[in-house]
Amino acid sequence: MNTKTQARMRKNGLDENSIAFKIKTLRVNSNLTQEDLAIACGISLSFIRDLEQGKLTLMLHKVIQVAEFLGAEIIVKKRN
Repeated sequence: MNTKTQARMRKNGLDENSIAFKIKTLRVNSNLTQEDLAIACGISLSFIRDLEQGKLTLMLHKVIQVAEFLGAEIIVKKRN
């Protein structure tokens, strides 16, 4: 992902530790469009867009499905 895109994401309040930032980075580095990813995961394009924009969702199973497709995992751990 280019630095311009990363800067725009930070400006929109998405830091490098956010799921949205990480999912978009993985997608772009995999040379996939949002539409490609949506089709591959069997998820709507609007869900992928919302996910990458950091919009809140209660559909964690879909977030996990996208992360797994991109070769990532979501880990829940106790805060320090």
